[in-house]
Amino acid sequence: MTAFLIDPNVVALSIAIVVVGALLALLLLLTLEPTAGDRFERAAAQERAETDAMHRLLDRLDYDHRVLLPPESARQLPPLLSNQSAAARTRQ
Repeated sequence: MTAFLIDPNVVALSIAIVVVGALLALLLLLTLEPTAGDRFERAAAQERAETDAMHRLLDRLDYDHRVLLPPESARQLPPLLSNQSAAARTRQ
């Protein structure tokens, strides 16, 4: 019985084709657009950045509200409740 003999050159050529194909597939995977997971991570990072910016703005507005003096109309004294309270204030 004679076994089928395979030429060593054919084996080397087939191994080279498989290796080159694997390298091309890897290169293709690396150059493709980002996967859905990458897009999700990028969108989540953008959302966190927008939320942080909004919180900083709200904190700054709250700080400004506490520090700044109210407008002139808000600083007026309330109307007197009675003549007795007005007399008491003038005596003090």
